[in-house]
Formats: sequence, structure tokens, C-alpha cells
Amino acid sequence: MGHLEKLRPLGAIEQFSSARHHLGIFNNVGVSVTYTRKAPHTILFKDIIFYALSAVIHRHQVLSCIVIGEESTAPHFARLPSIDLENAVQFFNRTTEFPDGGDRDVELDEMLQKQHNLNFKADSGNLPFWRLIITRQPMNEDVFVASFIFHHALGDGASGMAFHRHFHSALCSPFLSPLESRIFYPRPTALLPNLELLYPPNHPSPFKPPPEAGNLWTGATISLPCTTHFRTLTLSPSTTSLLIAACRAHNVTLTAALSALLATSIFDLLPPTYTTISTIIPANIRHLLPSITPSEFGVFIDAFTHTFSRPLHPEMFWDVARQAKEAITAYVERQPKTLNISRLSSIPSIPEMFLSQLGAPRTSTFDVSNLGVMSRDIKAPSQVGPADTEDAGRNWGVGRAVFSRSAFAHGGAFSTGVVTGGDGCLVLGFAWQEGVVEQELIERVIGSVERDILGIVGSMHLRKRSMS
Repeated sequence: MGHLEKLRPLGAIEQFSSARHHLGIFNNVGVSVTYTRKAPHTILFKDIIFYALSAVIHRHQVLSCIVIGEESTAPHFARLPSIDLENAVQFFNRTTEFPDGGDRDVELDEMLQKQHNLNFKADSGNLPFWRLIITRQPMNEDVFVASFIFHHALGDGASGMAFHRHFHSALCSPFLSPLESRIFYPRPTALLPNLELLYPPNHPSPFKPPPEAGNLWTGATISLPCTTHFRTLTLSPSTTSLLIAACRAHNVTLTAALSALLATSIFDLLPPTYTTISTIIPANIRHLLPSITPSEFGVFIDAFTHTFSRPLHPEMFWDVARQAKEAITAYVERQPKTLNISRLSSIPSIPEMFLSQLGAPRTSTFDVSNLGVMSRDIKAPSQVGPADTEDAGRNWGVGRAVFSRSAFAHGGAFSTGVVTGGDGCLVLGFAWQEGVVEQELIERVIGSVERDILGIVGSMHLRKRSMS
């Protein structure tokens, strides 16, 4: 690796993910978006993809970097001298049609599950720490899904959204044309500073071991190997719209409502001896960083924990959801004073910390990470190409989106990634580790959440009819 240009060291939260990747306890993150051609084009399909991808890498220089020394206490970024785009992009033909409305895309789920069981260790030093998977139907280049799979030390979930916003903008650029070469040569520019430099903690607190699990349900103890299972729950545009309307009517955020729905479903399926459920909610903190725009690629997140306790009856749902919303509000209000992730800076060796926890009980039940909405018509950022803002969204439309992740061997029993696509569908992506929780339980949780959402939506529909 001595031929690679050495860049800045990783910050603590970046080291958190580099250590996970090295130890095989978490592989990657993914954001997938469906694109539909809205106007004819004379350029070959692959040329379109490579042009758009090149524009995004040019905008986000960290995509030209890999991590060196993941196993150490002092890993650093290094810049690849070049990226062969043909080796970084994989094209696949689907065997089934793209789903309509709120139908689940089983074929995409299966592909994402395979991707989240693949790390970035192969051919290290030549391949980037990301890959782009393009899936389409044979003989049909008017609709495709772009799945951007990336190392979590490079970026967070919001970074995956930023990738697609710039990718869509480049697809729609009036300057789109075949590249002279499919070898990308990075610019020698500095990376963005790490989070700890941008927002140093005022009063960093020492890391404390997690409390005993007690009557908290978290699935099986921490173990390896970490094999990921993944599947989605998709809500139709009408169901999504009514669910959001119900949340607003009860003064509850969607994230709070989904957390409460998951907790209610789990309690219904567990023995009464388990009286507590703990959820981790990651939070995008770019708004606290004046020099970081929403479209920047990097790891700019914090997280906090909220606990649900029995009894939790259906008639109590909105009260419980409001309590979760109040916890989110309280966290946001204290954000300027301290960040929970600041404790990572006091850990001497993050890899050793992870290894010491093998065999220990988990400290959380699940997490809910909501990326928000992937807008149907995205205005092209000026950094992507000159004078292309007027044509943004004219050639390609944005449809369904999916937020997916590897299972985290040291995390909760399962994780839930949430995003709403340009088609209006809310998609929940569930990831869990083999052997930690049975698939049957996950399927029952998903089925229960879906039924409860349909019940909420039905009540909201009746309410709207009575008011009309």
C-alpha cells in the first residue's frame, strides 16, 4: 500500500466503522433508488451510467479513498491513484418485473442481502471501498435500480442519499456524453475534516461499560460470524400518505411512530418476563456543522437510546409514540452541549473493545434510522455540471428508494432502515444476524407492524371521510 497517497487519520466515529469492517462484524451500508427514463436519449446506457458516476466521484473526493490500517489504533485514509469504473460497477439483468405500488421487491431484497455479506477486503489497494450495482430488465433500459453499497467509514446513510441526488443530477445534465476514458483519476484535494475536529465535545465523558441486560430483550448474545439476512416492508403511496397524516394529527414524528409500532409488535410476541425494549435512533447532525452542507459525503451522525416498557397496549399507542417523540425532542435540544459519540474518543482501542464484548449480552433491541424523503424532482447542485439546474429531473425520474445495511454483530437484535422514495412508497429495510434472532420472529414482527399500520390508516381514512 506504500504507493498510495496518505491522507488524514480517521476520527473516532470513522474508526468505529473501520474496526467493524476489519473484524467482520459489519460490512457496509446501501441506498438503492429506481430511475425511470422520461425522455429519449441517443447515448448508450452504460455511457450514461459511467458519466453520472464519474461526476459524483469528482464531487465527493472521499469516494477515491480507502482505509489503511483498519486493524490498528491509528488507521488513515489513502487515495487511490485511479479507479477503473468498469471494475467498480456491476450490471445485472432481473428475472422478474419491477413491482408496482406497495408490492415488495423480493429480487432486490435477495440481491441486497448478498451485497451486505460482502466486504471490501478483496483486491484492496486497487478497488474502491464502494460499488455500484445496476439492475434492469433484459432489453429494457428505460428503468433501472442503482444500488450504491459503501463502507461506513466513508459515509453515513445521509451520504447515500447525497450520492443519489448528485447521481440523478448528472443523469439529467445537458452536458452528458460518453467519457473519453473509463479510468477515473482523482484530484489531489484534501478530505473534509472528521466530525471530532468539526465539533469537538465540550465535556467529553469517559466510555462506560453498558449495563446488564436484565429483563431487556436483545436476542442472543454477541457472536461471530456475522451473516446478514435482509428483507423489506413496502407501503403503498396512499398508505404512506395516510400514515404520515395520522402522525401529524397526533403530533408525532414518523420515526417515533415506527419505533413505537416495532416495540408494540415485539412485546406482543415475547414472553411477559421481558418487560423492557431498547431502541437506538441515529441522528443526522449536519445542521450543527456550519461548514458541512446536507449534500456532503462523510460520517456526521450521533445516536441516542429510548426505552419502552410494559404494559404497552394498543389503546396506548399514540401516548407511547408521543413519549418517543419527546425523547427525540429532548435529545435535539441538548445536542449543542454534548454528543453521545464523543465517548468513542476516550476508547484506547476500538478493535479491542469489540473483541472484549464477544459472548456478552447486547444492550439494545433494535434501531430505527430514518433518511427522510428522496424527492421525485431533485434540483441539480451546481457542483455536478455547469448550468444544468434547469434540466434537472427532465430526463430521468426518481422512484422507489431502499435503505439497507449489514447486520451489526454488536448491535441490536435487528435494525430498521427507513426511507420514502420519489414514488411515495415508504420502505422499511430489516437486517438481522443469523443465529441472533429467528427469521420467523422477524417475519411475525413485520406482519404485525404492517397490520397495525393498516389499522392506523383505516382509522385516518374514516376520520377524513367524516370531516368531508
